[in-house]
Amino acid sequence: MGSRQRSRESISERVGAGPAFLRYPLAMARHTGAMRRICTFLDRHVGQSLPRADLAAMASLGPSQFSHVFHEVVGMTLKSYLQEVKLGRAQRLMRRSSMSLAEIAAKAGFYDLPHLDKAFRRRRGMTPQAFRHLHRRSKKRDTR
Repeated sequence: MGSRQRSRESISERVGAGPAFLRYPLAMARHTGAMRRICTFLDRHVGQSLPRADLAAMASLGPSQFSHVFHEVVGMTLKSYLQEVKLGRAQRLMRRSSMSLAEIAAKAGFYDLPHLDKAFRRRRGMTPQAFRHLHRRSKKRDTR
């Protein structure tokens, strides 16, 4: 193994990154903090209109470079990340509240209930109604 390969591995190990970091280890390590800040911002502002160009400017990158760096550092595209944040919020609301699914969809940042339903079925393999029913059944078993 050459010294160049060893240096790539040690950089990857130092930043705690997976194989995706091996292609551009220094560039990705340099942007990790900015991507963490962007993810925190997205978590707090999900459901709002957030143009990619504005997010890129927050990270001091161009829009195309931002998309590439975000995917490399976070491990998923910006669109996938936003969808996961919305679904996580919807799941928490389904567990903790008695709001209607339409209200939950709106609070979680989805356009409407069919949009939540479609995303939930694709990513979770069940409908929001089934998730809520399953959660309520397990909650009843825990209280017995």
